Amino acid sequence: MYTADVLRNVVALRTEVANLRDLNDRYASQEDPVPMASRANKERRTRLQEIVRELAAIAKDQRP
Repeated sequence: MYTADVLRNVVALRTEVANLRDLNDRYASQEDPVPMASRANKERRTRLQEIVRELAAIAKDQRP
């Protein structure tokens, strides 16, 4: 992957992480979340784990 592509990918992932964190903060502030909100929170946590793996793969590919 070219450096510019990697940079764009990392920037997009950082934006996605920020959005996911914001949604998770909103979820955490709810006193009694509905089941759908709980399910969405679980999906966001799963996505955050996927992002960690994606970033690890990018870092591995960029090593000399």
